Amino acid sequence: MSFIRKVSCFSMSVLQNSKGINVAFSACILILVICALLFSATVEAATYNLSAGQYPPCSSKSWTANGTTYVCNYGKVTLNAGDAVVANASSTLWAENGFLIDASVVGSSAHSIMLRSSYGVIRTTGGSSAGTVIFGSVIGASVTLGGTTVKGSVTGSGGAVMVNSEIEGNVGFNNEITLTNTIVAGFVESANREITLSGGSVGGGVKSSGGAGVFIDGTTVQGDISSANIISIEDSKVTGNVVSSCCKVTVTSSSVIGNIFTQGNPIELNGTDVV
Repeated sequence: MSFIRKVSCFSMSVLQNSKGINVAFSACILILVICALLFSATVEAATYNLSAGQYPPCSSKSWTANGTTYVCNYGKVTLNAGDAVVANASSTLWAENGFLIDASVVGSSAHSIMLRSSYGVIRTTGGSSAGTVIFGSVIGASVTLGGTTVKGSVTGSGGAVMVNSEIEGNVGFNNEITLTNTIVAGFVESANREITLSGGSVGGGVKSSGGAGVFIDGTTVQGDISSANIISIEDSKVTGNVVSSCCKVTVTSSSVIGNIFTQGNPIELNGTDVV
C-alpha cells in the first residue's frame, strides 16, 4: 500500500507541477507498466497431478481422461519455468497441438509420463539456469529441444532439432534431424532426410535413408554410419563401419575404427586414421 501511495503522490505532483494532461497521462502509463512487471515477477510455479484431475493449461480448455491417458483436445499445453507435472502411475500426457515447455519437470523416476502430440510441435527450453527434464519418451510430429533431458526415446513423423540436450534412448524421425552438443544413448535414424550432428555423442548407429546424406562434425559415434547419399565426417571419432550406398565418403581429421565402403564413388581421407 505504501508503494501505491508513493506512486500516486508522484503522479499528482507531476500533474501539479506541469499543469499538463499529457504528463499526467504518461505518469499513469508508467504506474500501469510498473504494476504489470511486479505482478509478472510474483507468478509462482505450479505442480499438476494428472491422477488427481489437476491439468496444466490447455489452449482449447478441453480435457479428456481415459485411464492413465490425459488428452488436451485440439489444444497446446504450456508449462512455465519451475512447473511440474506428476502422476500416481505411469501415464501419457497427450496435447494434440503440441507443447511449449520452459524449464519444467514432467513425470518422476517412480512414475514416467510420456509426452505425445498429434500434429503440433513439441518445443522445450531449458531456461537460464535450470533445464527441462522429461521422465518418459516423447512422440510427436516435429520436436525442438533445448537444454532438455529426456529419460526415454524421442520419435516423430516430422523433423527434429536438439541443442544442448541429452536423450537416454533413441532418436528416430521421418524427416531432417539436426543435433548440436547433444548426447544420445541409442541410435539416430531418419527415414527420408539428412542427419547433421555437431558435437555431442551417439551411443548407437547413425542411419539416413534419404535426403542429402549424413554430416558429422566433432561427434563421437559408437556404431555404424550409413547413408543413401554422401557422408562427411570431420574432427570426429567413429567406432563402427561407414557405408554409403551410392556416393562419396569424406573423412577429415578423424578416427574410424571400422571399415569404409561406398558403391562406385571415391573415398577421401584427410589426416584420418582408419583401423
